[in-house]
Amino acid sequence: MIQFGSAQLVRTLSAATFLIVATGSVGAVAQTGPSERFYNVRLEPPAGRVLHGWGQFSSQWDEGTQAGAGDDADLTSYEHAVSPYRPALLSFRTALDESLMPQFAERYKQLAAQRGFFVAQLALYFQGYQRDASLGMRDPEIVMLLDTIRAARNPVLMRIGYEFNNPSAPYDPSLFIQAFRGIVRRIREAQLDNVATVWNASGAGLGATNFMRWYPGDDVVDWWGIDLFDRTDLDQPQLAEFLAKAISHRKPVVICEASPVFRDATPGQLRGPKSDLEAAAWYQELTRLIGQHAEIQAVAVISVGWRRSPSILPGSGWPDIRIRQWPKATSVWKKFLSGKRVINAQDAQAIYPQSR
Repeated sequence: MIQFGSAQLVRTLSAATFLIVATGSVGAVAQTGPSERFYNVRLEPPAGRVLHGWGQFSSQWDEGTQAGAGDDADLTSYEHAVSPYRPALLSFRTALDESLMPQFAERYKQLAAQRGFFVAQLALYFQGYQRDASLGMRDPEIVMLLDTIRAARNPVLMRIGYEFNNPSAPYDPSLFIQAFRGIVRRIREAQLDNVATVWNASGAGLGATNFMRWYPGDDVVDWWGIDLFDRTDLDQPQLAEFLAKAISHRKPVVICEASPVFRDATPGQLRGPKSDLEAAAWYQELTRLIGQHAEIQAVAVISVGWRRSPSILPGSGWPDIRIRQWPKATSVWKKFLSGKRVINAQDAQAIYPQSR
């Protein structure tokens, strides 16, 4: 999720915004880019392809609360908005918490049984349990999670300790690395070949410190991941550095969370797009980024009504960012989803067979 610093940030409209304002049209979405990349890592799609994902099911969904029920409605809303391009990847969140993990396990297995095949992107939180996780004291929760994945049989991109460099709540690098490697050891002991590990950075935290301080090693990382929200996250030089390093380490990149949530001029405040044009410009920039970087091989757009969950989010003003409210933005995104690069739900099972 997006975080904010103390400095006031001034936003400027992108060239894409001016194009949309001047023409009244969302324009064409570029789908061509650099040469195809393929690194032969776990759950990597065929060369040149990009997994289409939606997010996300929250911890409130895990708990079965009324607010969590809104997550199901948000997925339905998103699928209606982008029809016929249903997402192949669905995003979830859980934690190494003895009370939350059993609730997530039951809800996740129920959804898998009802919906059938999908690729899961699973965010695993342990910021509040770093020392315990690093010492193996949260292994019972890890074992329960792996048993759940085995029972559901769908492939999983696991975001272990996601947003490790979050400016508001960074993980301790030493404890993070130790815990990450321990969780991967458990995955391998369980022989779950349909689980790929994701090292997931916060785009807002890339410039704060050297993100490689948290790197647990190529031997335990399958994918690199990045979360992008504010417009400045999408074109910052630190993002270019992150993507270049992913290439040098031969790792595909997943945009784990992406939505138009902007830092307001007032420090500590967030806002959604002020207009359909601003939302469309943000989506145009996202599609441009993916089109220019073949190492980006999956993307999950967050399309939810965050206003119903203020108690679990940092800062204030988390907006409703369901894409259906912006026709021009929806048109931009559907144009991208219609491209031959994109793996939608109808294509996914042939590429990612369920575990047996």
